Amino acid sequence: MQFKNLKASELDGRVELPGLNEWIESLNGTEAALLIAAPAGTGKTAAVGAIARKLERDVMQCDLLQVFEYPDSREAFRDLLTIIENLRSIVFQAEGIGRLGDRFQEAGDASVLDLMRDWLADKKERLRSRGVVLVATARSVNGLPEDLLAQFDKVFSAP
Repeated sequence: MQFKNLKASELDGRVELPGLNEWIESLNGTEAALLIAAPAGTGKTAAVGAIARKLERDVMQCDLLQVFEYPDSREAFRDLLTIIENLRSIVFQAEGIGRLGDRFQEAGDASVLDLMRDWLADKKERLRSRGVVLVATARSVNGLPEDLLAQFDKVFSAP
């Protein structure tokens, strides 16, 4: 899997979504898991940069669809979650959570988002203690299970 390590300043850009800047400002620094759902090209990555600047952390990015480059995609996803929980003082952008769920469902495995839900329920305190903020990005919350959405500390969904 490929990861991009970036300074928050490298993710400067315009956030085109009404309310997203205010949502970012409302973060208090205790959140361990955030979800930003908005159409392509509206500033999700710029928003991740703004979150990282606010928290004074660098950013690590990963496209979740890269798990499909491995023979056992589910195991690759588990490995990715293990990597995230062992990081320190970083904002981790997990790009494409909705597309990940769709691809696994197409492959006959509809439960991978349950894996993420359970991981978040179990590991959020560990992420908090290590200064890690997971920011999952998606184009929409449609198709994401309510019980997964409930595991995020805050969710921004574009109207």
